[in-house]
Amino acid sequence: MKVTIAMDSFKGSMTSLEAGTAVKNGILNSQDGNLGFPQPTIIPVADGGEGTLEALTFGKSVTRHTLTVTGPLGEPVQASYIMVGEDSAIIEMAEAAGLTLVPEHLRNPLYTTTYGVGELINHAIKQGCIHFIVGIGGSATNDGGIGMLQALGYNILNNDLKNVPFGAVGLSEVARISSDIPCDDTNPTSPHDLPHLLAKCDFTIACDVDNPLVGERGCSRIFAQQKGATPDMVEDMDTWMNHYADIVEKMCRERDDDGITPTTSTIGDYEPLFPTRTTAPNRFTPGAGAAGGLGYAFLMFLGAKLMSGADIVISKTNLEEHVKSSDLVIVGEGKMDAQSLMGKIPFTIAKLAKKYNKRVIAYAGVVEDREALEAANVFDSIFVIDKGTMPIGEAMKTSNAINNLERTVKNTILP
Repeated sequence: MKVTIAMDSFKGSMTSLEAGTAVKNGILNSQDGNLGFPQPTIIPVADGGEGTLEALTFGKSVTRHTLTVTGPLGEPVQASYIMVGEDSAIIEMAEAAGLTLVPEHLRNPLYTTTYGVGELINHAIKQGCIHFIVGIGGSATNDGGIGMLQALGYNILNNDLKNVPFGAVGLSEVARISSDIPCDDTNPTSPHDLPHLLAKCDFTIACDVDNPLVGERGCSRIFAQQKGATPDMVEDMDTWMNHYADIVEKMCRERDDDGITPTTSTIGDYEPLFPTRTTAPNRFTPGAGAAGGLGYAFLMFLGAKLMSGADIVISKTNLEEHVKSSDLVIVGEGKMDAQSLMGKIPFTIAKLAKKYNKRVIAYAGVVEDREALEAANVFDSIFVIDKGTMPIGEAMKTSNAINNLERTVKNTILP
């Protein structure tokens, strides 16, 4: 029996590779591990969030750059990105603005910023990078990407023509957005007032969700509470996001006198989240709400293509070929719930496996909305790796999480 293991990371506990190795060890230590199973194949995966760097560069020769940037709380953090070749970079926004960088008691999207993401991009550009893949899952932010834009040289101004503060509160003050950066011989401005080097860059954004910026499925209402927002904050932030979008989209209409020509955009073999664009990109574009609206900033200001992070990783890792030749596919992530059905990698891989009539088992640290997950008809079995046998803080320690996952696999892997 051939087994393919494609585990997402368990946020705050295990990397994708650690989780995959634990599953492999559980299989090999099971009753029939050395009889019915050859060596399982481990493929690290991610969907744009934590682990995207590992998934896209596993087994490849790359250069890692680590630097100090502004973290989500405005304090310095160490963050890395990967250079592939001489002019391409892979960035994981969670390195600079991820939820795991913020202690639970300090989580509050009113004040968390994406500024460090812009600093990573700036650094990569100075190294000669012009092609970017940016994974934007796992954010601690809901600032519409204004922090990143500020780091890239945009002036996000209030009525007093001062730069707005970090975080979602900054959105409430936005009155004008300007990229009037001083021009010199080494950094002339582009026709759209973007710095010359930035204007040469192209961005592919690996989104882990397809939500719009605003509304009932917008980033504030769907994701902000898990980042520390109260219900009152959620309503305020959705209002501020609409206000921000009014200003941005008015700018775009004024900039393009004839409107934006509808386009069909693709990169290689990847289909964008909006395969045929019949209207100009806007706040309702699928993926604009990813990472608390960071997708919207990439879309509207940097001309980025918003893609399914899961699809990018599946293509880059040649995962479909492994699935086709497997008898069993094993997936999982730290928490599986209804949001897992919104483009998360375990669900996407499970759908792919069912295309070839493969058996699929899922393992998770926490399972909620089990009825919805089972109704999707892509998981043959879903197992929780620790059923409340230890406090959550202990269960999330890497060594405990690995042991719990390995033990659960050992006890459940047989048909």
